[in-house]
Amino acid sequence: MTLIILFPIIILIFSYIYDIFLGEPPLKIHPVVILGKIIDFTSIYFRKISQKRIAGLLFLLFIIILYVIPSAILFLIFRLNNPYAILIYLLISIYILKSTFSVKSMHDHILKIIHALELNNIDMARRSTSLVVRRSTENMTPGLYHRPL
Repeated sequence: MTLIILFPIIILIFSYIYDIFLGEPPLKIHPVVILGKIIDFTSIYFRKISQKRIAGLLFLLFIIILYVIPSAILFLIFRLNNPYAILIYLLISIYILKSTFSVKSMHDHILKIIHALELNNIDMARRSTSLVVRRSTENMTPGLYHRPL
């Protein structure tokens, strides 16, 4: 068994370790935030296209290309078959995979909800819950705050 077969497992394990100990990367360098900003900036131009289906298709292709280019660059780095290139590949892959989940952040948000409920501070529980769920928390009754937990 070659070491290459273990790379996905190594990347997954170290991404999880990264998340547990360091949490979310700063927003300035968070891949999801960067892609979101690029999409927000470029979507203005796609909305100007009168044919909505064509605009949607072009926008979809643009988003796919946004993901394919970094993947292709990573693949080319990996193909260099140089120990430093492989290390760079692993580090970037760990960072990118880590950006797709947030165990530590969710844990921290849940602890804030629990703390607010222990203090019987419903307003603080509502604000903290709004960071975990998508629905409005303004009219939630105290019993509903346990559901995200």
